[in-house]
Amino acid sequence: MSKYRRVSVLVAAAALGAAALAGTSTVASAAAAGHSKPTTLAQTPAMGWSSWSSFRCDPGTTESNIEGQALVMHKKLQSHGFQYVNIDACWSTGIDQFGRLAPDPVRFPHGIKAVSDYVHGLGLKFGMYLFPGVPTDAYNANSAIEGTPYHVKDIVADGAPFASTFRISYKIDFTKPGAQAYLDSQARQLAAWDVDYLKYDSVSPGSDDNSFDTRGDVQAMSKALGASGRQIWLTVSWHIDVNSANFYTQWVNSWRADDDIECYNSGSCTALTAWANPTGYVRDTVLARFFDGAAWAPYAGPGKWSDLDSLEVGNGAKDGLTVDERRSTVTLWPIAGANFYSGDDLTGLDSTGLSLLTNDEVIGVDQSGTAGSPVDSRTDEQVWRKLLPDGSYAVALFNLGATAAPVTAQWQDIGFCGTASVRDLWTHHNLGSHQNSLTETVAPHGSQLVRVTPKKLRSCPKPPTAQPTTSYEAEASTNTLSGGSSVATCAGCSGASKVGNLFGGSAVTFNGITAPSTGDYQLGLYYATGDERTGSVSVNGGPEALVGFFPRTGDYNTVGKYTVRVHLNRGANTIRYGTHANTYSPDLDRISLTKIS
Repeated sequence: MSKYRRVSVLVAAAALGAAALAGTSTVASAAAAGHSKPTTLAQTPAMGWSSWSSFRCDPGTTESNIEGQALVMHKKLQSHGFQYVNIDACWSTGIDQFGRLAPDPVRFPHGIKAVSDYVHGLGLKFGMYLFPGVPTDAYNANSAIEGTPYHVKDIVADGAPFASTFRISYKIDFTKPGAQAYLDSQARQLAAWDVDYLKYDSVSPGSDDNSFDTRGDVQAMSKALGASGRQIWLTVSWHIDVNSANFYTQWVNSWRADDDIECYNSGSCTALTAWANPTGYVRDTVLARFFDGAAWAPYAGPGKWSDLDSLEVGNGAKDGLTVDERRSTVTLWPIAGANFYSGDDLTGLDSTGLSLLTNDEVIGVDQSGTAGSPVDSRTDEQVWRKLLPDGSYAVALFNLGATAAPVTAQWQDIGFCGTASVRDLWTHHNLGSHQNSLTETVAPHGSQLVRVTPKKLRSCPKPPTAQPTTSYEAEASTNTLSGGSSVATCAGCSGASKVGNLFGGSAVTFNGITAPSTGDYQLGLYYATGDERTGSVSVNGGPEALVGFFPRTGDYNTVGKYTVRVHLNRGANTIRYGTHANTYSPDLDRISLTKIS
């Protein structure tokens, strides 16, 4: 990993053929992206490719690699809407006379403009990468700011604090004369290179460290791009804080909703990414996107989109995902309405990856100009829905669990009641008419994506009577605590107690769980955690089922609920909730069991 630390991916943007499903296009307002006049940018999520995942700093983001990827995109993906070829970090070395990053002459012997010209010559668009603040080299040289009497030391905040988590640039004080002019100069440089897309990285609030605040840089860069004379898509990265969503949606075209998808822990990484990581960092996984992406769903739409990071689905085993997991990845991005771009080495696309990336009906969902959201985001059996411009719905069924399970989409949850025709968008087969709901048995970590067109509408009935639910306290004396687990006080928990210190194999086993009949039950896990964690559930001494991502509840006295499906025998059962080696699980308040009809 380079000095840029966990830089994450950028990229992708496109509206090529976007209106295939949308039918119409609404011009985004200037204010939405901070531009100086109305723009048609970002009517739909971006589509393309980013250099970071496969090339990074070593083996290298280079002129030849970028042009090679662009050529493959032109031949195999461009006709399906892919547009942006984006250079991420490690393209520069040193600074120019005006304190701006300068291209590395070894990596880019003909300069950035030559690469941009090559990409544009293929009918594609070109993206670049920057970060907030003044590079430390520019500060040390006290570079002049182009077109002004000022120098970079005139605009740096008092004491020259670092600008961001990267700690490779100094913070700008935007109340000082020349500060906006410095970013205007950066934007003019991008425009001179005919850049179409800018990833602005290590932006906070977000990027795992809210002690930094780069919102001034984001606003100033958005204004600078708007005044550059060229329409340039602005995305911010990485893992932007959703609590500042109202600010970011005003000034940028897209935002990263999560950490980098790439796995950086050399001790546990055997591939580019993973579905889940039971013994390591839980955010550099596909699974994390189901939860962090859901939080951003209300803010996405024309002019402003979520970015779930790059799609690692085209290089087979190198990606670290099964075929079902690859397809679920390329189902989540479109149903969420997220930027749709590859991070794979396009010269090594396998047949499965190519088919996943070029399914035009699936791409049409992504490019519909609308965003989707889950019915319930804290469960293993997730249903996501998205209203399409023609009045139909895209509906995705996901099974995040480790065993095959039926997943049901109720039309009432989708947005209507009655009868609807259903089409499978992956297989291109019509599935006939379905009244009230659709149920499909979904493979572990699998998915299904359908288009649902209401035909005969009726008034929605009252919801069915809830099944009886039985609760069991984690701290009950009848339970068995193992490892270092222990009972602790908890202001927000039922009974004001919980079981905590669930680390490195420790567990709490619920004894004497009584089921009225054999069958499947919904197990509710009432937990508290201040950060994202994993856990596992085992029934009657059977195999563990991993809960790969417990979203944070806020703190260790605030309780949330996550549900999984379990199979119980009639009569007495045991349920073990535990941890894996070297990992923590959330503190547990209680569990509940509800029979699934």
